Amino acid sequence: MSWTTVVWAMGASACLTVSAIHLVIGLRRPAAANLLVFATGLAVAVLAAFELTLMKSPVPEEHAWLLRWAHVPIAAIVVCLVLFVWTHVWSGRRWLGWLAIGLRLSCLVLNFLVEPNFNFSRITGVRPVRFLGETVYLTAGTTSRRGLLGLSASLLLIAFLLDATRAAWRQRSRPTAIVGASITIFIVIVTVLNVLTLSGVLPLPFLISLSYLGVVAAMGYELGFAVIRASQLELEVAKSRLELAHLSRVTLLGELSGSLAHEINQPLAAILANAQAGERILSRDGAHPGELRAILSDIIAADTRASEVIRRLRALLKKGEMELKPLGVAEIVRESLDLLRSDLLYRGVNVSADLPPDLPQAVGDRTQIQQVVVNLVTNACDAMEGNGGGERSLFVRAAAQDGGVLVSIADRGPGFSTEQFAHIFEPFFTTKTNGLGLGLVVCRTIVSAHGGSLWATNNPEGGATFQFTLPSSPARAV
Repeated sequence: MSWTTVVWAMGASACLTVSAIHLVIGLRRPAAANLLVFATGLAVAVLAAFELTLMKSPVPEEHAWLLRWAHVPIAAIVVCLVLFVWTHVWSGRRWLGWLAIGLRLSCLVLNFLVEPNFNFSRITGVRPVRFLGETVYLTAGTTSRRGLLGLSASLLLIAFLLDATRAAWRQRSRPTAIVGASITIFIVIVTVLNVLTLSGVLPLPFLISLSYLGVVAAMGYELGFAVIRASQLELEVAKSRLELAHLSRVTLLGELSGSLAHEINQPLAAILANAQAGERILSRDGAHPGELRAILSDIIAADTRASEVIRRLRALLKKGEMELKPLGVAEIVRESLDLLRSDLLYRGVNVSADLPPDLPQAVGDRTQIQQVVVNLVTNACDAMEGNGGGERSLFVRAAAQDGGVLVSIADRGPGFSTEQFAHIFEPFFTTKTNGLGLGLVVCRTIVSAHGGSLWATNNPEGGATFQFTLPSSPARAV
């Protein structure tokens, strides 16, 4: 196999590989920039095939045909390159881009209207030369002055790229500006080599595709760098979301500190009372073992209750990454209501719950889902504070839904006005006197991160209902 075949085949293969990668990315995450890199790489690969065939052919008619059709991938490359600049990060004077596209397409149309092609007014034969250790064939004939129109189109493209690169540099997008400068250099090389080859100054075959390979590589590098930047930004956003969720939990538990202290003090007081009773029994003669056994059972039960409250508090205060695991949603809701039991009793809220034990398991982070439930129940209680002597009732329900579980929390508060309804999930909007306006924002962020949704509706009989869904399979990373 000859060196020309190896080099041009490797160049075409590299372009096709880059194209395939960006086609897959562009189809999975629809992005014009990826599809433009795919089209550019494909056009360069076709151009490389034309050039290799041109070098191997000793037939003048084939040279005329190949040079005519080579303008199609060249025009495609120019159009894709200008659109890539527009749709990606750079800015630039659009009129320059439109002029470059318009002039290049005019060359393409003219190329099919004249004989033998756009570059030559007459082809007289082929000329053999030595290149990379073998004989290749160059087109011999009279070049056409129409080539000045093609040169003008290339100069306009260079001007457009220089303008876009300068704008990227001024916007402090240094990596993008460097990539833009690299693409501009490759286009300059293409233009110079094309002029020197057609004029006969350089007795070489056309090397356009090899230079355009650099353009494809630079475009692919820029998109790869953008993906890395986007991934880093996603990680920072995810970290900030976790920090905000943790801060929200700490704030919420701070607001519930009084009732939580009471929830812990109750079993501790029971333990103390039972211990004192046991001490009195032991101090008198004829202590009955059954009485002591009953006292010890009460102490164990109270200790278990206190330990359970502390465990739940520790779980809510825990700071860490989101862990997606199979969850029993009914159990989480029940634990959340148990944690808030003292607060609900203090506020005089009657709770009715419909939590079937046979619900399908959802997938999520236990701590974060419990945070959502606690936050929504607390908000519902806050909404009913202004009811005065009115009914303070809460209805909590969990039900199976297609592909997951639906949880709803309905209260008998005042509900929301039309104006409030439009803003309840906006940051820092609150109807509470001392609220921060972040609770519902955090809840919706958590549910969305799990692949579910959170929404609210006004009840016909008064009050509001908050509902959220959780999928039964892991949320797909986006």
